[in-house]
Amino acid sequence: MTVVLDITDARPFDVLLTSGDAKSSRLNRIAQSITRGGALAPYSHASMFLSPFLIVESLDQPGIVLTSLFKPSLNPHGSAVGDATLDHHVFARIKEGLTRIFVALPGVDAAEVRRYNKIRYATNDNIIVALEKIIQTIIEVYLAQYPAYARLIRTAKLLSPQIAERIEFVGRRWEDKIITGPFCSELVAILLNSIETEFGAYNTDPASISPSDFYNDVTNFSTVSQSVDWVSEDKLPGLDAPGIISTIEDNLSLNSLKSQEFNISLIKLTASLSRSLSDMHGNARADASKIEEFYLNVREKIRSNALSEVVDLVCDALLFMDWVQSSNDCMASCPNKRPPRAREATPESSKLGLTRPRLVRAWEHAGSDAEPCKEGRYCETAHPRWTSVKHQLESNAEARFKRDFDRTHEIVQHGGL
Repeated sequence: MTVVLDITDARPFDVLLTSGDAKSSRLNRIAQSITRGGALAPYSHASMFLSPFLIVESLDQPGIVLTSLFKPSLNPHGSAVGDATLDHHVFARIKEGLTRIFVALPGVDAAEVRRYNKIRYATNDNIIVALEKIIQTIIEVYLAQYPAYARLIRTAKLLSPQIAERIEFVGRRWEDKIITGPFCSELVAILLNSIETEFGAYNTDPASISPSDFYNDVTNFSTVSQSVDWVSEDKLPGLDAPGIISTIEDNLSLNSLKSQEFNISLIKLTASLSRSLSDMHGNARADASKIEEFYLNVREKIRSNALSEVVDLVCDALLFMDWVQSSNDCMASCPNKRPPRAREATPESSKLGLTRPRLVRAWEHAGSDAEPCKEGRYCETAHPRWTSVKHQLESNAEARFKRDFDRTHEIVQHGGL
Protein backbone atom coordinates (compact mmCIF):
# COMPACT_ATOMS: atom_id res chain seq x y z
CA MET A 1 0.00 0.00 0.00
CA THR A 2 1.06 3.61 -0.52
CA VAL A 3 -0.12 6.74 1.25
CA VAL A 4 0.60 10.37 0.48
CA LEU A 5 1.55 12.90 3.16
CA ASP A 6 1.46 16.70 2.95
CA ILE A 7 4.86 17.89 4.23
CA THR A 8 4.50 21.57 3.32
CA ASP A 9 4.40 22.58 6.97
CA ALA A 10 6.96 20.03 8.25
CA ARG A 11 9.90 21.55 10.10
CA PRO A 12 13.17 20.25 11.53
CA PHE A 13 12.65 18.15 14.68
CA ASP A 14 9.08 17.19 13.78
CA VAL A 15 8.31 13.52 14.43
CA LEU A 16 7.20 11.26 11.57
CA LEU A 17 5.00 8.37 12.73
CA THR A 18 4.22 5.48 10.37
CA SER A 19 2.69 2.03 10.32
CA GLY A 20 3.25 -0.47 7.52
CA ASP A 21 1.24 -3.06 5.65
CA ALA A 22 3.51 -5.95 6.71
CA LYS A 23 2.84 -8.39 9.55
CA SER A 24 5.78 -7.04 11.55
CA SER A 25 4.05 -3.67 11.83
CA ARG A 26 0.87 -5.17 13.26
CA LEU A 27 2.85 -7.33 15.69
CA ASN A 28 4.73 -4.24 16.84
CA ARG A 29 1.47 -2.37 17.42
CA ILE A 30 -0.02 -5.33 19.30
CA ALA A 31 3.07 -5.49 21.52
CA GLN A 32 2.74 -1.78 22.32
CA SER A 33 -0.91 -2.29 23.24
CA ILE A 34 -0.05 -5.17 25.58
CA THR A 35 2.64 -3.19 27.42
CA ARG A 36 0.58 0.01 27.53
CA GLY A 37 -2.90 -1.45 27.80
CA GLY A 38 -5.81 -0.29 25.70
CA ALA A 39 -6.64 -0.40 22.00
CA LEU A 40 -4.33 -1.36 19.15
CA ALA A 41 -1.46 1.13 18.93
CA PRO A 42 -1.81 3.28 15.78
CA TYR A 43 1.86 3.44 14.74
CA SER A 44 4.84 1.08 14.70
CA HIS A 45 7.73 3.39 13.76
CA ALA A 46 8.99 6.86 14.68
CA SER A 47 11.64 9.00 13.01
CA MET A 48 12.68 12.66 13.10
CA PHE A 49 12.72 15.26 10.33
CA LEU A 50 16.03 17.08 9.87
CA SER A 51 14.51 18.83 6.88
CA PRO A 52 11.18 18.25 5.11
CA PHE A 53 13.05 15.87 2.77
CA LEU A 54 15.50 14.17 5.15
CA ILE A 55 14.84 12.05 8.25
CA VAL A 56 17.03 10.25 10.76
CA GLU A 57 15.78 6.87 11.97
CA SER A 58 16.69 3.58 13.57
CA LEU A 59 15.97 0.60 11.31
CA ASP A 60 16.29 -3.14 11.84
CA GLN A 61 18.91 -4.05 9.22
CA PRO A 62 20.94 -0.90 8.49
CA GLY A 63 20.82 0.59 12.00
CA ILE A 64 20.91 4.34 12.64
CA VAL A 65 20.72 6.00 9.21
CA LEU A 66 19.63 9.05 7.27
CA THR A 67 16.79 8.51 4.80
CA SER A 68 15.87 10.76 1.88
CA LEU A 69 12.17 11.14 1.19
CA PHE A 70 13.05 11.81 -2.45
CA LYS A 71 13.92 8.11 -2.75
CA PRO A 72 12.67 6.27 0.34
CA SER A 73 14.55 3.00 -0.22
CA LEU A 74 14.14 1.92 3.40
CA ASN A 75 10.88 0.99 5.09
CA PRO A 76 10.81 -0.67 8.50
CA HIS A 77 7.36 -2.19 8.62
CA GLY A 78 6.08 -2.30 5.05
CA SER A 79 5.89 -4.92 2.36
CA ALA A 80 7.45 -2.46 -0.12
CA VAL A 81 10.63 -0.40 0.07
CA GLY A 82 9.91 1.71 -2.97
CA ASP A 83 7.40 1.90 -5.77
CA ALA A 84 8.84 1.22 -9.22
CA THR A 85 5.76 2.75 -10.83
CA LEU A 86 6.60 6.18 -9.39
CA ASP A 87 9.10 8.34 -11.24
CA HIS A 88 9.57 10.28 -8.02
CA HIS A 89 8.13 10.29 -4.52
CA VAL A 90 7.98 14.04 -3.77
CA PHE A 91 5.45 16.21 -5.61
CA ALA A 92 4.85 19.96 -5.82
CA ARG A 93 1.29 21.03 -6.64
CA ILE A 94 -0.13 24.50 -7.18
CA LYS A 95 -3.83 25.11 -6.58
CA GLU A 96 -5.30 28.59 -6.78
CA GLY A 97 -1.81 30.00 -6.44
CA LEU A 98 -0.94 28.06 -3.28
CA THR A 99 2.02 25.65 -3.35
CA ARG A 100 1.84 22.35 -1.46
CA ILE A 101 4.54 19.69 -1.17
CA PHE A 102 3.54 16.00 -0.91
CA VAL A 103 5.51 12.78 -0.41
CA ALA A 104 4.36 9.27 -1.36
CA LEU A 105 5.34 6.56 1.14
CA PRO A 106 5.24 3.06 -0.41
CA GLY A 107 4.50 0.19 1.99
CA VAL A 108 3.01 2.58 4.55
CA ASP A 109 -0.69 2.39 5.41
CA ALA A 110 -0.82 5.39 7.78
CA ALA A 111 1.49 8.32 8.55
CA GLU A 112 1.36 11.46 10.64
CA VAL A 113 3.63 14.42 11.37
CA ARG A 114 3.68 15.45 15.04
CA ARG A 115 5.34 18.56 16.47
CA TYR A 116 6.87 18.99 19.91
CA ASN A 117 4.89 21.96 21.24
CA LYS A 118 7.91 23.68 22.77
CA ILE A 119 9.43 24.24 19.31
CA ARG A 120 6.21 25.33 17.61
CA TYR A 121 7.29 28.98 17.42
CA ALA A 122 11.02 28.44 16.89
CA THR A 123 12.75 30.80 14.48
CA ASN A 124 15.17 29.62 11.83
CA ASP A 125 18.06 30.93 13.96
CA ASN A 126 16.85 28.85 16.93
CA ILE A 127 16.54 25.81 14.67
CA ILE A 128 20.08 26.10 13.28
CA VAL A 129 21.60 26.43 16.77
CA ALA A 130 19.62 23.42 17.98
CA LEU A 131 20.40 21.49 14.78
CA GLU A 132 24.11 21.62 15.49
CA LYS A 133 23.46 19.91 18.84
CA ILE A 134 21.18 17.37 17.17
CA ILE A 135 23.91 16.56 14.65
CA GLN A 136 26.48 16.05 17.40
CA THR A 137 24.09 13.64 19.11
CA ILE A 138 23.45 11.78 15.84
CA ILE A 139 27.19 11.46 15.21
CA GLU A 140 27.49 9.44 18.41
CA VAL A 141 25.08 6.78 17.11
CA TYR A 142 25.17 7.14 13.31
CA LEU A 143 25.59 3.73 11.63
CA ALA A 144 25.44 1.96 14.98
CA GLN A 145 23.56 -1.30 14.65
CA TYR A 146 19.93 -1.74 15.62
CA PRO A 147 19.62 -3.09 19.18
CA ALA A 148 19.29 -6.81 19.76
CA TYR A 149 15.62 -7.71 20.13
CA ALA A 150 16.47 -9.27 23.50
CA ARG A 151 16.88 -5.69 24.76
CA LEU A 152 13.11 -5.32 24.65
CA ILE A 153 13.00 -7.53 27.73
CA ARG A 154 15.05 -4.96 29.64
CA THR A 155 13.13 -1.94 28.39
CA ALA A 156 9.81 -3.62 29.19
CA LYS A 157 11.12 -4.35 32.73
CA LEU A 158 9.67 -7.87 32.71
CA LEU A 159 12.66 -9.42 34.51
CA SER A 160 15.29 -8.31 37.00
CA PRO A 161 17.96 -5.99 35.52
CA GLN A 162 20.71 -8.59 36.00
CA ILE A 163 18.82 -11.35 34.15
CA ALA A 164 17.64 -8.98 31.44
CA GLU A 165 21.19 -7.71 30.91
CA ARG A 166 22.50 -11.27 30.56
CA ILE A 167 19.78 -12.15 28.03
CA GLU A 168 20.58 -9.00 26.05
CA PHE A 169 24.29 -9.91 25.99
CA VAL A 170 23.47 -13.35 24.56
CA GLY A 171 21.10 -11.75 22.05
CA ARG A 172 23.75 -9.31 20.86
CA ARG A 173 26.19 -12.15 20.28
CA TRP A 174 23.58 -14.18 18.45
CA GLU A 175 22.66 -11.27 16.15
CA ASP A 176 26.27 -10.24 15.38
CA LYS A 177 26.06 -6.94 17.22
CA ILE A 178 29.20 -4.99 18.08
CA ILE A 179 28.00 -1.46 18.78
CA THR A 180 24.26 -0.92 18.99
CA GLY A 181 22.21 2.26 19.07
CA PRO A 182 18.72 3.05 20.34
CA PHE A 183 15.34 1.82 19.11
CA CYS A 184 13.42 4.13 16.74
CA SER A 185 11.28 6.01 19.28
CA GLU A 186 14.12 5.96 21.79
CA LEU A 187 16.32 7.75 19.23
CA VAL A 188 13.71 10.48 18.72
CA ALA A 189 13.38 11.03 22.47
CA ILE A 190 17.18 11.21 22.88
CA LEU A 191 17.38 13.85 20.13
CA LEU A 192 14.59 15.92 21.68
CA ASN A 193 16.33 15.80 25.06
CA SER A 194 19.58 16.98 23.45
CA ILE A 195 18.08 20.41 22.69
CA GLU A 196 16.65 21.10 26.14
CA THR A 197 18.71 24.31 26.48
CA GLU A 198 17.02 25.82 23.42
CA PHE A 199 13.46 24.56 23.87
CA GLY A 200 13.14 22.87 27.25
CA ALA A 201 13.66 19.24 28.16
CA TYR A 202 11.31 16.52 26.99
CA ASN A 203 11.75 15.02 30.50
CA THR A 204 10.95 11.46 29.51
CA ASP A 205 13.12 8.37 29.80
CA PRO A 206 13.96 7.57 26.14
CA ALA A 207 14.14 3.82 26.83
CA SER A 208 10.52 3.82 27.98
CA ILE A 209 9.10 5.47 24.83
CA SER A 210 7.22 3.59 22.10
CA PRO A 211 6.21 5.08 18.71
CA SER A 212 2.56 5.54 19.62
CA ASP A 213 3.48 7.47 22.77
CA PHE A 214 4.21 10.46 20.53
CA TYR A 215 0.65 10.14 19.22
CA ASN A 216 -0.99 9.68 22.61
CA ASP A 217 0.93 12.50 24.31
CA VAL A 218 -1.39 15.38 23.47
CA THR A 219 0.22 17.58 26.13
CA ASN A 220 3.62 17.75 24.48
CA PHE A 221 2.76 17.03 20.83
CA SER A 222 0.24 18.21 18.26
CA THR A 223 -0.58 17.10 14.72
CA VAL A 224 0.89 18.95 11.74
CA SER A 225 -0.53 16.72 8.98
CA GLN A 226 -1.94 13.23 8.39
CA SER A 227 -1.66 10.91 5.40
CA VAL A 228 -4.37 10.04 2.92
CA ASP A 229 -4.57 6.99 0.66
CA TRP A 230 -2.59 7.26 -2.55
CA VAL A 231 -4.59 7.05 -5.78
CA SER A 232 -2.40 8.57 -8.49
CA GLU A 233 -0.36 11.71 -9.07
CA ASP A 234 -3.06 13.37 -11.18
CA LYS A 235 -5.51 12.99 -8.28
CA LEU A 236 -3.44 15.24 -6.04
CA PRO A 237 -4.95 18.73 -5.63
CA GLY A 238 -3.96 21.42 -8.10
CA LEU A 239 -1.56 21.37 -11.05
CA ASP A 240 1.86 19.75 -11.24
CA ALA A 241 4.97 21.95 -10.89
CA PRO A 242 7.83 19.78 -12.22
CA GLY A 243 10.25 22.70 -12.30
CA ILE A 244 10.07 23.01 -8.52
CA ILE A 245 10.55 19.29 -7.96
CA SER A 246 13.52 18.96 -10.33
CA THR A 247 15.20 21.89 -8.59
CA ILE A 248 14.80 20.61 -5.04
CA GLU A 249 15.62 16.98 -5.95
CA ASP A 250 18.84 18.11 -7.63
CA ASN A 251 19.87 20.58 -4.93
CA LEU A 252 18.40 19.39 -1.62
CA SER A 253 19.58 15.77 -1.74
CA LEU A 254 22.34 14.62 0.61
CA ASN A 255 25.40 13.56 -1.42
CA SER A 256 26.69 11.21 1.28
CA LEU A 257 23.55 9.06 1.08
CA LYS A 258 24.88 7.65 -2.20
CA SER A 259 27.54 5.72 -0.29
CA GLN A 260 25.52 4.97 2.84
CA GLU A 261 24.27 1.58 1.63
CA PHE A 262 27.81 0.42 0.80
CA ASN A 263 29.04 1.64 4.18
CA ILE A 264 26.26 -0.30 5.93
CA SER A 265 27.26 -3.48 4.09
CA LEU A 266 30.89 -2.97 5.05
CA ILE A 267 30.02 -2.54 8.71
CA LYS A 268 27.77 -5.63 8.70
CA LEU A 269 30.58 -7.66 7.14
CA THR A 270 33.12 -6.61 9.76
CA ALA A 271 30.63 -7.36 12.55
CA SER A 272 29.95 -10.84 11.17
CA LEU A 273 33.67 -11.60 10.76
CA SER A 274 34.38 -10.42 14.28
CA ARG A 275 31.79 -12.75 15.75
CA SER A 276 32.89 -15.75 13.66
CA LEU A 277 36.55 -15.38 14.63
CA SER A 278 35.84 -14.70 18.30
CA ASP A 279 34.10 -18.09 18.49
CA MET A 280 37.39 -19.76 17.58
CA HIS A 281 40.56 -20.17 19.63
CA GLY A 282 44.13 -18.90 19.63
CA ASN A 283 45.13 -16.38 16.97
CA ALA A 284 41.59 -16.19 15.66
CA ARG A 285 40.50 -14.41 18.84
CA ALA A 286 43.24 -11.83 18.34
CA ASP A 287 42.13 -11.40 14.73
CA ALA A 288 38.58 -10.82 15.94
CA SER A 289 39.81 -8.01 18.17
CA LYS A 290 41.63 -6.42 15.23
CA ILE A 291 38.53 -6.65 13.04
CA GLU A 292 36.44 -5.03 15.76
CA GLU A 293 38.98 -2.21 15.95
CA PHE A 294 38.82 -1.90 12.16
CA TYR A 295 35.00 -1.75 12.43
CA LEU A 296 35.23 1.16 14.86
CA ASN A 297 37.67 3.05 12.63
CA VAL A 298 35.51 2.50 9.55
CA ARG A 299 32.40 3.72 11.34
CA GLU A 300 34.19 6.78 12.76
CA LYS A 301 35.37 7.99 9.34
CA ILE A 302 32.07 7.26 7.65
CA ARG A 303 29.85 9.03 10.16
CA SER A 304 31.96 12.19 10.49
CA ASN A 305 32.05 12.64 6.70
CA ALA A 306 28.40 11.78 6.11
CA LEU A 307 27.00 14.32 8.57
CA SER A 308 29.31 17.23 7.78
CA GLU A 309 27.04 18.63 5.07
CA VAL A 310 23.71 18.16 6.85
CA VAL A 311 23.58 21.59 8.50
CA ASP A 312 24.19 23.38 5.18
CA LEU A 313 21.61 21.19 3.49
CA VAL A 314 18.99 21.97 6.14
CA CYS A 315 19.69 25.70 5.80
CA ASP A 316 18.94 25.43 2.09
CA ALA A 317 15.78 23.41 2.77
CA LEU A 318 14.64 26.15 5.17
CA LEU A 319 15.33 28.73 2.46
CA PHE A 320 13.09 26.82 0.07
CA MET A 321 10.30 26.20 2.58
CA ASP A 322 10.36 29.86 3.67
CA TRP A 323 9.90 30.79 0.01
CA VAL A 324 6.89 28.45 -0.19
CA GLN A 325 5.43 29.89 3.02
CA SER A 326 5.92 33.53 2.03
CA SER A 327 4.36 32.85 -1.36
CA ASN A 328 1.36 31.15 0.21
CA ASP A 329 0.95 33.86 2.86
CA CYS A 330 0.82 36.58 0.23
CA MET A 331 -1.48 34.55 -1.98
CA ALA A 332 -3.87 34.08 0.91
CA SER A 333 -4.29 37.86 1.12
CA CYS A 334 -4.50 38.29 -2.69
CA PRO A 335 -6.80 35.42 -3.72
CA ASN A 336 -7.88 36.83 -7.09
CA LYS A 337 -4.76 38.45 -8.47
CA ARG A 338 -2.17 35.82 -9.40
CA PRO A 339 -4.21 32.84 -10.71
CA PRO A 340 -5.70 34.60 -13.79
CA ARG A 341 -2.28 35.62 -15.09
CA ALA A 342 -0.87 32.21 -14.32
CA ARG A 343 -3.73 30.49 -16.13
CA GLU A 344 -3.09 32.63 -19.18
CA ALA A 345 0.45 31.25 -19.24
CA THR A 346 -0.64 27.65 -18.78
CA PRO A 347 -1.23 26.88 -22.52
CA GLU A 348 2.51 27.36 -23.12
CA SER A 349 3.00 24.23 -21.03
CA SER A 350 0.43 21.58 -20.20
CA LYS A 351 1.98 21.53 -16.74
CA LEU A 352 3.25 24.45 -14.71
CA GLY A 353 6.96 23.80 -15.23
CA LEU A 354 8.42 26.86 -13.56
CA THR A 355 11.75 26.42 -15.33
CA ARG A 356 10.58 28.17 -18.51
CA PRO A 357 11.67 31.82 -18.48
CA ARG A 358 8.43 33.26 -19.91
CA LEU A 359 6.37 31.28 -17.43
CA VAL A 360 8.59 32.29 -14.52
CA ARG A 361 8.21 35.95 -15.45
CA ALA A 362 4.46 35.52 -15.73
CA TRP A 363 4.35 34.20 -12.17
CA GLU A 364 6.79 36.70 -10.69
CA HIS A 365 5.12 39.74 -12.24
CA ALA A 366 1.52 38.60 -12.14
CA GLY A 367 -0.76 41.34 -10.84
CA SER A 368 1.79 44.16 -11.05
CA ASP A 369 -0.91 46.38 -12.53
CA ALA A 370 -3.54 45.22 -10.03
CA GLU A 371 -4.93 46.90 -6.96
CA PRO A 372 -2.68 46.66 -3.86
CA CYS A 373 -3.22 43.87 -1.35
CA LYS A 374 -4.81 44.82 1.95
CA GLU A 375 -1.38 45.13 3.55
CA GLY A 376 -0.31 47.56 0.85
CA ARG A 377 1.77 45.02 -1.09
CA TYR A 378 1.28 44.31 -4.77
CA CYS A 379 0.68 40.75 -5.88
CA GLU A 380 3.88 40.77 -7.89
CA THR A 381 5.35 39.56 -4.60
CA ALA A 382 2.85 36.70 -4.38
CA HIS A 383 5.30 34.13 -5.77
CA PRO A 384 8.48 36.08 -5.03
CA ARG A 385 12.06 35.42 -5.96
CA TRP A 386 11.68 31.93 -7.48
CA THR A 387 14.48 32.55 -9.96
CA SER A 388 16.85 33.95 -7.32
CA VAL A 389 15.98 31.19 -4.83
CA LYS A 390 16.53 28.56 -7.53
CA HIS A 391 19.93 30.01 -8.44
CA GLN A 392 20.97 30.20 -4.79
CA LEU A 393 20.02 26.55 -4.19
CA GLU A 394 22.02 25.50 -7.26
CA SER A 395 25.06 27.53 -6.18
CA ASN A 396 24.98 26.16 -2.63
CA ALA A 397 24.59 22.57 -3.85
CA GLU A 398 27.59 22.97 -6.16
CA ALA A 399 29.68 24.29 -3.25
CA ARG A 400 28.62 21.35 -1.03
CA PHE A 401 29.52 18.87 -3.76
CA LYS A 402 32.97 20.45 -4.20
CA ARG A 403 33.64 20.34 -0.44
CA ASP A 404 32.55 16.70 -0.32
CA PHE A 405 34.79 15.83 -3.29
CA ASP A 406 37.80 17.62 -1.77
CA ARG A 407 37.22 15.90 1.60
CA THR A 408 37.00 12.47 -0.01
CA HIS A 409 40.13 13.14 -2.06
CA GLU A 410 42.03 14.15 1.07
CA ILE A 411 40.98 10.98 2.91
CA VAL A 412 42.08 8.79 -0.01
CA GLN A 413 45.44 10.58 -0.17
CA HIS A 414 46.05 9.79 3.49
CA GLY A 415 45.30 6.11 2.97
CA GLY A 416 41.92 6.09 4.72
CA LEU A 417 38.46 5.44 3.39
